[in-house]
Amino acid sequence: MNISLNLKVNWLNIILLNDFRIYLDFETRKEVTLISKLIRRKLKPILFNRLYLNAFESDRYFKDVSNNIFKEFFNSRFRLKSGRAITNEVKMFRKSLSVDSSLNDISLILKNIKACANSIFMDCTSRAGCYFFNIVNIFDNLTELHLSQCFVPSVQFAKFGENFA
Repeated sequence: MNISLNLKVNWLNIILLNDFRIYLDFETRKEVTLISKLIRRKLKPILFNRLYLNAFESDRYFKDVSNNIFKEFFNSRFRLKSGRAITNEVKMFRKSLSVDSSLNDISLILKNIKACANSIFMDCTSRAGCYFFNIVNIFDNLTELHLSQCFVPSVQFAKFGENFA
């Protein structure tokens, strides 16, 4: 059969109308059903279309995480602006925190929604953006990335661009 003629056939009529379905065998119907199910699953509405990471709302993201260096970083930025002094114990505690374990915590938090998010907005992350940018690479369906007041190393940004080439 000519390919151009094959493309002009309205396959929905063949599948949906009883007049045409009687000519399909059981295996073909079963295959069409599975394809239909797969397409419906693929077109299912996206729950987490946009993920918005904002330093001013860091407590919301890290409420389940106790020892996270990013939580402490964002809290310290706002403490310094409010004029509160930082004790030596807090300084020692912050020095004991690990960036790698904190990134793993954040990755675990985002694990269930990474396949659903299409857009990421990173706002006011400042120097923490250098580390947060690694998290962007775990998202499968990422189509938009918005960065605002965020430090990103150019090497990581170039590697990120290679994923789309």
